Amino acid sequence: MIVHNVPKLGSARLEMQVTLYPKDRRKQDIDNRIKALWDALASAGVFDNDEQIDVLMVQRGEIRKGGGCLVMIEELENVRIHEETQRQNATRVQQL
Repeated sequence: MIVHNVPKLGSARLEMQVTLYPKDRRKQDIDNRIKALWDALASAGVFDNDEQIDVLMVQRGEIRKGGGCLVMIEELENVRIHEETQRQNATRVQQL
């Protein structure tokens, strides 16, 4: 299913959640599919550049006839809060 009238997010900082649905059991590299997805979304004008994506969550879904993907994108309302959270998480990881 293709959804039309997708809002244009311009240069906003973004969070993206992606579920990839493979069409069969063949091995597939998620990272290659994500880059192609980003390029397609930028080309369609959904956002200006994939460097805007500050948070990315990707998962592999069940096999579906024809394959597909589900993409959810949200603007990060306060980048400073997000950056502070990242710094705190990095500090916690270093302490472990």
